[in-house]
Amino acid sequence: MDLEKQPEIVNLHTQVKAYLLINPPTLGHGYNHLCKVAQNAYRLAIDNDANEKVAYIAGLLHDIYRPAKGEGGREVHEDVCAEIAPSILESSGLTNVIDEVVAVIRNHDEDIISGVGTVLQQILSVADKSELSLDRIMAYGWASNQHLTAEGKIPKYSNFQKLIEDFDAYRAKANAVFSRIAIKGLEEAVRAYDKAYNDLHKFAEYEKKGRAEWNTIMNLAVQREVNKEKALLQDGIVSGNTV
Repeated sequence: MDLEKQPEIVNLHTQVKAYLLINPPTLGHGYNHLCKVAQNAYRLAIDNDANEKVAYIAGLLHDIYRPAKGEGGREVHEDVCAEIAPSILESSGLTNVIDEVVAVIRNHDEDIISGVGTVLQQILSVADKSELSLDRIMAYGWASNQHLTAEGKIPKYSNFQKLIEDFDAYRAKANAVFSRIAIKGLEEAVRAYDKAYNDLHKFAEYEKKGRAEWNTIMNLAVQREVNKEKALLQDGIVSGNTV
């Protein structure tokens, strides 16, 4: 991708990684996820005649802050990301796109549901939701448990049914977003959510029948997500709740 070779984009990646070194990302929402969403957004922008540079940058910064606290994926973060983005963009020499990028990130799903979402906000939402997977859902559950344990609370996710209960509500909001999206490429996100739903229910059935053990599946998923981060980042900044 030619865009990723541009000096200011190379510098942006350097600044993002430097930020993550100081502010470790939550497992499943780290640098690997940010890069994939940025690349998805770039491709979707081309397909929908939108500003591919702004789409890419918004994708790279959309989850620069993404906590996992056991709130079923509904933790407030979009506004915080929009507040963090300007300083990273300034450090990267990208002051000319700050306003556009912040406008894309801030409240993008709520704006879409309300019927005022821009094409770039729709692109960001689809680019992000296309990356959903069972492993990332499991990573969220693991990170949430780590956070709750650190606060002296009981871990929330101890079986697949607990994840399903929260995912059903999370998926309902996603479907509300999908119903208001009109861009090309929406089917990618819908497929990702359908597959994640089916995978969760499949493993829940396996668990009931004794064919799958929660901790084993969780540990395997966590390790795969850790490995993805380690392929891009040095050890020690792969979890948000240290692995």
